[in-house]
Amino acid sequence: MGKSDPYVFNFYNKCMPQNSLGDVAFLGYPNHNSFSKNLNFKSCDFYDIKLKNWNINSYPYRFKKKYDMFIVTRVAYFCKNPERMLSNIKKHLNKGGMILIDWGVGDHWRFKEFSVGWKSNALHEWAYKEDNFLHSAYLSNEMVDSKEFQMFQDHCKKFNYTSIKKAIFEECPSIVTRESFLKNKFSILKEEYLFLWPVSPQLYTCLLVKLEE
Repeated sequence: MGKSDPYVFNFYNKCMPQNSLGDVAFLGYPNHNSFSKNLNFKSCDFYDIKLKNWNINSYPYRFKKKYDMFIVTRVAYFCKNPERMLSNIKKHLNKGGMILIDWGVGDHWRFKEFSVGWKSNALHEWAYKEDNFLHSAYLSNEMVDSKEFQMFQDHCKKFNYTSIKKAIFEECPSIVTRESFLKNKFSILKEEYLFLWPVSPQLYTCLLVKLEE
């Protein structure tokens, strides 16, 4: 995903709150990258499978403390049960705390055969190691109505996709929706979309959500 980094990191910045972030937990980060190191936070901790201190599908989550913000990027699509993930993060958020989280669909992992989702034609896509499968995707009416979604859908037609919404349901084992956040008492502050690479289409969705006080 290296070539996408400048576009995606700028996309994340558009979703970020402008004030100081306080104490931040970075999930799926073994260390800083060019996005995280430029953020305005009081303190931060990293949690990642490579650090052997966090696995997105192992519950309950055990973090050092409560945080003002969780940043969960390029990792949520590995989650088998997104609502359980949100519930576990919520337990470690301070009052009024926020989460920045993203999902994607399309050609993120450069498999030979293009697919919108993660499981199609007997292939279950994985990343970093062969048993680390991708599971979830985000879908909302707002996303489907967006210009970015329409561009993604148009460029997927050459791969014989006629309905991206249908493909997401068929090819992603787990779907997360706005209702998934509302059930966990999160209000959605921002929901943004980014389309990249017409030849090998990608669609990102980034959400900034706040825990209701």
